[in-house]
Amino acid sequence: VRSKIHGHSQRRSNFIMKSGGTLVYDIDVVIATKNSEKYLDRCIRSVYDQTSKPSRVIVVDQASSDATRDIARGFAGLELLEQRGIGLPNAWNQGIESGDSEFVALIDSDDYWSPNFLTESMDALSRNGQAEYAVAKVSFPEK
Repeated sequence: VRSKIHGHSQRRSNFIMKSGGTLVYDIDVVIATKNSEKYLDRCIRSVYDQTSKPSRVIVVDQASSDATRDIARGFAGLELLEQRGIGLPNAWNQGIESGDSEFVALIDSDDYWSPNFLTESMDALSRNGQAEYAVAKVSFPEK
């Protein structure tokens, strides 16, 4: 999770909103994908299943030739963008630029988050007002 506003020393005190009893963070989630039909559903579900919900979920697809786009379109409220250019950094940058939240979280389409990922990341950022980003521990489940 990273602040989109570089060099600022104070965060808004109201970046957490209550919506129907659910915590909603002022955070966009950007998922970069290409030919990810095997993994994308699990990835998106892990984002929507967060205990604290993001403001927006943006999938940036790089000309997939499989069912990736159909899977993304199956999720209500998800924004699907066709990637301009090539490469993972390009996809992330395009997703970041299209968002309007104070924070952004990046996830690859073949990854998934534990249900508390956003909550724990945002809590870590709020504990240190000068932090610009939070990095999480990676686990590799046994097969």
